[in-house]
Amino acid sequence: MKENEIIKLSDLKVNEKCEIFGFSFDKEGIERLESLGIKKGEKITSLRIAPYSHTVIIAVGGRLFALRGETAEGVLVKRV
Repeated sequence: MKENEIIKLSDLKVNEKCEIFGFSFDKEGIERLESLGIKKGEKITSLRIAPYSHTVIIAVGGRLFALRGETAEGVLVKRV
């Protein structure tokens, strides 16, 4: 992955660090993630990826989150 390339959160490898660039959800979906602290511009680290469910464990602002594969598909990130 090239620096500043926009990819899906679900495409990250374990221990990759990046920044949230945007979302491909409707307004309600974006508000839900933002209410949890998963916002555009936040630095994140991919900690673990479940092999079958594609659940992604990420660290955002000192907190851990588990995102289902379909949710991770809608979070757009760029490497910093």
